[in-house]
Amino acid sequence: MIVLKNVTKRYQDKIILENLNLTIDNGLTIINGMSGCGKTTLLKCLMGMTDFAGDIYVEGINIKDLKPKAKSYYLNKYIAYIAQDYNLLEELSVLDNLMLYLSFRKEKIEKDKITQVLEYVGLNEDILKANIKNLSGGEKQRLSIARALLADNKIILADEVTGSLDEDNAINIFELLKKVSQDRIVIVVSHNRMLSKLYADTLLEIKDKTIPITFKTSELTNPITINESIKTSNKLLFKLSNKIIGEKKLIFILFVMFLTISIFLAALLIDIIDFNKGNLLYNYLKQENVNYINLYEGQINTINSQYQTLNYKQKELDEIFSYNVKLYDDSKYTNTLHYNEELLFSNLKGVCSLNNDDVNRLNLNLEGNLPKVGEVVLTSYLADLLDKDINDKYYISYDKYLIISGIFKVNEEQELTDILILNDEDITSESIISYLLPNDKNTIVKATNYCDKHLEYYIENNYYYNLYMADEQILQYQILGGIALFFLIFITIIFLISYFYNSIYYKTKTIDILNVVGSKKLDIFKMYLFNLLMAVMISIIVSLPLYCVISKCLNFTGGNISQDIPSIPLADFEFVSYIIGVSSFLAVGVFFIILFLNKLIYRKSN
Repeated sequence: MIVLKNVTKRYQDKIILENLNLTIDNGLTIINGMSGCGKTTLLKCLMGMTDFAGDIYVEGINIKDLKPKAKSYYLNKYIAYIAQDYNLLEELSVLDNLMLYLSFRKEKIEKDKITQVLEYVGLNEDILKANIKNLSGGEKQRLSIARALLADNKIILADEVTGSLDEDNAINIFELLKKVSQDRIVIVVSHNRMLSKLYADTLLEIKDKTIPITFKTSELTNPITINESIKTSNKLLFKLSNKIIGEKKLIFILFVMFLTISIFLAALLIDIIDFNKGNLLYNYLKQENVNYINLYEGQINTINSQYQTLNYKQKELDEIFSYNVKLYDDSKYTNTLHYNEELLFSNLKGVCSLNNDDVNRLNLNLEGNLPKVGEVVLTSYLADLLDKDINDKYYISYDKYLIISGIFKVNEEQELTDILILNDEDITSESIISYLLPNDKNTIVKATNYCDKHLEYYIENNYYYNLYMADEQILQYQILGGIALFFLIFITIIFLISYFYNSIYYKTKTIDILNVVGSKKLDIFKMYLFNLLMAVMISIIVSLPLYCVISKCLNFTGGNISQDIPSIPLADFEFVSYIIGVSSFLAVGVFFIILFLNKLIYRKSN
């Protein structure tokens, strides 16, 4: 049963329907009226596809109160709509069109049932092999009725279903609808008064914006609430998405090509923008197998001259570099002549203590053991210079010595060479001269950024010195990369706007049909999301290897870097940069899909 109470529909300042009150029961109800009198609008009200004042109860459900998910369930399970233009999706097969309502329920049906329904509407099973585009108007209309019967809904709404048919076909359709109405509500909007009088169980006519009848409306004291929702088949949405691609292959190919180039260039430009002294220094140290750096206090032009104390910033530096090893200027060891047979030398760079975690973090190659009290670990440089080995004596004066408990390998040219590693209890910690920091990217970038902000600090490394001299050129690369990325994003946005606007606008009818059978906003969104994801996946397959190769070919060779120091990649392959590029375009694509669906599709019908 359908009950309308004081239903009024306005469009802007115009009243379309006013104060409708009636009850509709099982049988064939036909609504007549002049063109533009509101017949189709009344069907839209019954479907909840437009706003109205008053109340409409369908099988006890007040459709005015339906939330989006409940409305989808209502349209799919309660209403079967037959449109004048058939509402058949030419992108799908005859069978897929017949199963459209059921596909949105993820329900299957026996083939015998399909054959039986086709015969009931006067169609042969062979029609399943036909193309929708090749069917006649009468066949399409019968097919849409067959789809409504397969949906097995309680109410069928038909809008001018004979308007484009000849008289014979029109009579056949009315006879079919009459037969169908025996066990359900069938409401037909028609301008054919003769056939309406002939077949209608109840004939209504809209005059002066209302239906002047004396039917007493039923009282509904306990309206039904819908708490269920439709679970749409992703297979159907994916199939529709592929059809959108198939119908405009060239445009899709151009879209994929543009997306491939955009993702590749975006990742490259993000790398170039991120290109800085910290990244360059890290890549250089990694190439040279350097395990740690030294952060000193002192102007950049005092490198390799007198070292100063770091006590002034010690607390701040300890917070920034929570994992660090302090190198001390301990006069007991660093400013005393050390004796070893005939060799005399002085002014060791410093002393420090290490634990096992420090050894692992700094990736030190240690032979032997870390020192206990009265022991020392030498660098391989000092051990070779003094001709010492593990368990030998290392003299700190003519009569005092420490036992060598271990030796760790160092690169003579790039890493610290003349330092001593002692036990904590043997170090007097007179002053801190530097921090030993592990060569990981985060630490190196932090250290270079700290030196840029505090010019009294520097990193002891020739490559760092040359990068300091090339600071202006590095900045130019970053600015140019930023400008290029801005224009790339701008052009990409224009392209995405064009692609998705045209794709969505081109499929407005398809989306309207899906809405009628109960699709949700998410379903339509997923259909276009599949389209976007397919384009992105193809783009990734092509652009990722391209990015890997090209990023290795662009090298930084500016500044005063000497010939004997290897060039460093300008845009070294960073998977994070690539992910940012892919994610950005995916996010922009999703944004425009939602935007255009809201503007063109997700709107109330008037």
